[in-house]
Amino acid sequence: KPVSMEMDGKFLTEEQIGALGARQTASMTSTQFQSLSGEQLAALGSAAMSALPAALIASITPGQVAALTMPQLQGFSATQLHALSDTTLRALTPDQISVLNGGQINNLGTHQIQQLGGDQIAALGSGVLRTLSAVNAAALTPAQMALLTTDQLQAMGPQAAHVLLPAQLQALSPAQVTAIGPTALAALSSTQFNSLGAADLQALDATQLAALSTVEMRGLGVSGLSQFTDLQWSEIRGAQMAGLSSQQVAALTVNEVAALDASVIGAMSTLQWTALSAAQLQGLGTAALHALSRNEVASMSATQLAALSTLQVSTLNGTQVAGLSSAQLHGLAAEQVTA
Repeated sequence: KPVSMEMDGKFLTEEQIGALGARQTASMTSTQFQSLSGEQLAALGSAAMSALPAALIASITPGQVAALTMPQLQGFSATQLHALSDTTLRALTPDQISVLNGGQINNLGTHQIQQLGGDQIAALGSGVLRTLSAVNAAALTPAQMALLTTDQLQAMGPQAAHVLLPAQLQALSPAQVTAIGPTALAALSSTQFNSLGAADLQALDATQLAALSTVEMRGLGVSGLSQFTDLQWSEIRGAQMAGLSSQQVAALTVNEVAALDASVIGAMSTLQWTALSAAQLQGLGTAALHALSRNEVASMSATQLAALSTLQVSTLNGTQVAGLSSAQLHGLAAEQVTA
C-alpha cells in the first residue's frame, strides 16, 4: 500500500521505511520527516531512530510521538530527549514514559520535568525515582509532588529528599508524609522539616520519629512540638529529647511530660530537668521517678521538690535521696520527710 511520504520519486511502504539505514534516515529533511505517518515512524528500526539528529527529533509532532515503540524510546539518547518539545513530551503516553529508565529521566532538563502531566508522573517507576537526581527532584512542581503515590515517595532517597523545597513538602498530604522513609526524613533540614503542617507532623509514626535528628527537633521550636500528640510523645526517645532546648521542655504540657518513657526522663540533661515546672513534675509516674539519676534529683530546686507529692517522694530510692543536699532536705515539708 503506498504511503504519504515521497522520496526520490518513490512512495515508500512501511516495510521500505523499516529497511532504511541510520545514514539514510539521518539525511531526511524536517519536511520529509514530519510527513511520516505514525505507522511509518514506528516502522523505523531502533538503530535508525537512535541515529536521528536532534533537529529531526525536535520536529516530531505530538501525533507522531504517540506512535513511537518502546524499543525506539529506550534507545533515545540524552541529546535526543533534550530535543523533544514541551508539546511533544506531554504527548508521550504513560506506557511510553514507563519504559524510560532512570538515566533517561535524569537526562531530561528541569523545564522538561515540569512539563510531565499527572498520568506521566504516575507512570514513573520506583526504580526511576530511586535514582532521581537532586536537580530533578528539586524541579518537581508542588502539583506534581501532590500526585506522587506512597510507593513513589518511599522510593525517593535522601539524595532527593534533602533538596525538596518547603513548597514541595507543603503540597504533600499526611498520608504521603507517612510514606517518606525514615532515612529520607532524617535528611531534611530544620527549615524543610518546619514546613510540614500540624496534620503532617501528627502523621509521623514511631519509626519516623525515632529517625528525627536533634537539629530537626530543636528546629521545630515550641509551636512545632505542640503539634505532636501524647501518643507520639510516648514514642519519643532519648536521642530526640536531647535536641530540645530548656524553653521547649518548659513548654511541654503536663500530659506530654507524663507520656514520656521513663528512659527518656532519665536521659534528660540537668538543664532540661531543672526547666520542668511544678505542674509537670507532679505528672510524673513512679517509673519515671525511679529512672532519675542521682544528679538529676540533686539538681532539683526547692520549688520542684516542694511540688512532689508524698507518694512521689516515697518512691525515691536511697541513692537518689543520698544525693540531696542539706538545704534541699531542710526545704522538704514534714509530710514529705515522713514519706
